[in-house]
Amino acid sequence: MNSTGVAGMPLNWLFEELLNLIFPGNNLCLLCSNPLEKGIKGLCSQCISKIAVVEAPVCFKCGKPLIDGYGKTKCPDCLSTKRYFDQGRCVGEYKGTLKEAVILYKYRGKKGLAVPLGFLMTQTLKQQDWPKPELIIPVPLSRKRLYHRGFNQSSLLAEVIGKEIGAPLSSRHLKRVKATEHQTKLGKMERKENVRDAFCVLHGEDIRGRRILLIDDVYTTGATVNECSRMLRYAGAASIYVLTLATGRNL
Repeated sequence: MNSTGVAGMPLNWLFEELLNLIFPGNNLCLLCSNPLEKGIKGLCSQCISKIAVVEAPVCFKCGKPLIDGYGKTKCPDCLSTKRYFDQGRCVGEYKGTLKEAVILYKYRGKKGLAVPLGFLMTQTLKQQDWPKPELIIPVPLSRKRLYHRGFNQSSLLAEVIGKEIGAPLSSRHLKRVKATEHQTKLGKMERKENVRDAFCVLHGEDIRGRRILLIDDVYTTGATVNECSRMLRYAGAASIYVLTLATGRNL
């Protein structure tokens, strides 16, 4: 596992950001390698404009785009599943430019993308009529997956969001206690069973009565964030809102 620096951020990620400050000539778009204009660090305006931003109509509960959504307020997943979070929203659809960015960030070690992607998530957050969180909690990885990946992608995103809105981040209150299969390989019902009892809350006295913002990178059926929310709710959280980077449409 990597050593950690300020606020639990991996030192190698901090070093990468420091290099960008020392050598500004290396400030190229992390997706297309074109020079960056003034704006969001790490992504050029052209790549940002290609992101398929989620637009209405969306599920009132989780924020996923609704297909043939006229007259509907919830997606099929939220209609058939009890949700333990108050509401969820995401930046864009998991396709095209955003999908490419997530893959480079999550699986190919482009940790610098945490800054622009986290900033985009913050912009989406600011558009919501949600109470300001008292604690930001990223969805935790298993020890094995964290070791192999070298970083928790949700934690780095949460770090950026926390700095932007002035809210504290905690990676110690929610722990993954069961190694699970990759959700991408599983169907809807299998996803629920895969993550059941996979998380536990530590230091529950800090959660009781608090407003929580839960952060993850990709929302599909919502099984993972819902299970995390279930444990946080049982620990006494006053409210739980979920913010994710990308989402898939309902089929």
